[in-house]
Amino acid sequence: MKIIVYHKGGFGNQLYQFALAKYLSSYYDAELICDITYFKVDIFVGNTHRNFELNKIFSNLNVRSSFYTLIFNFLALKYLRNNRSFFYLTDNNFKSNMNLFEFKKVKYLILNGYFQNNNNILKQIDHFIYSKINIFNSNYIIDHKTSLCIHIRKGDYLKYENIYTNLTPSYYFNGIRYLNNKYKINHVIYIFTDNINWVKLNILNNKLYNYKIISTNSTIEDFRLLSTFKKVIISNSTFSLWSTYLTLKDKIDVIAPQKWYVDYSKNIDFIDNNLPKSFILLN
Repeated sequence: MKIIVYHKGGFGNQLYQFALAKYLSSYYDAELICDITYFKVDIFVGNTHRNFELNKIFSNLNVRSSFYTLIFNFLALKYLRNNRSFFYLTDNNFKSNMNLFEFKKVKYLILNGYFQNNNNILKQIDHFIYSKINIFNSNYIIDHKTSLCIHIRKGDYLKYENIYTNLTPSYYFNGIRYLNNKYKINHVIYIFTDNINWVKLNILNNKLYNYKIISTNSTIEDFRLLSTFKKVIISNSTFSLWSTYLTLKDKIDVIAPQKWYVDYSKNIDFIDNNLPKSFILLN
């Protein structure tokens, strides 16, 4: 049996896709193939110009790319029915056809989706992450016993305000106040962001705290460093969410937004299936 996962989207999305594919490949003792064709033809598939990053932290990935497989995959999803040879595992607006698969064995299991609504993911993190990922090496020296970090995701979210909740400055300041009341913050607050101008206009103008913007110009380096903080205020981004997943056992406080998606039911589903109970949810 071969499991082929079509990777697409940002680093957080890639981790969701890989998590499910890795779990299934372990379950079946099947060969896992990471298809990265979507990143080669983003002009056709509407990709937001992201890069495939998993090979920078996972070793020995079986990676392929072929424009012909992308065409075949598109036609198969449109015209072919699942059979004994092929099963296309998909999701659409958090609705997966996983229940139709029922863990039956086929020749090719093909994953094409984001798979963010799978409540088995959190149960499997230890299984496939801790022994096989290298995220803990960073060039920055930070006193993590006292330090707090914030992740602010804007970028493409500002273009899709009908889908993603546009978190306001008050969310971040509510998080800071919560931690300040608990710990009396008198140190630097580190900020990771994809929109420095927004941070300067909306966060740095508050002079009550001392801030430092971290800009490594590397998705992986930002992810590694973000994962090492013990007190974190994350955004409604799977990038910062996964950075907390991977070091959750070491976290002291993780503050997360109550609103991730504009659609109410989708937001509730995401929180129920993706956020650990230890997270502190704020508006």
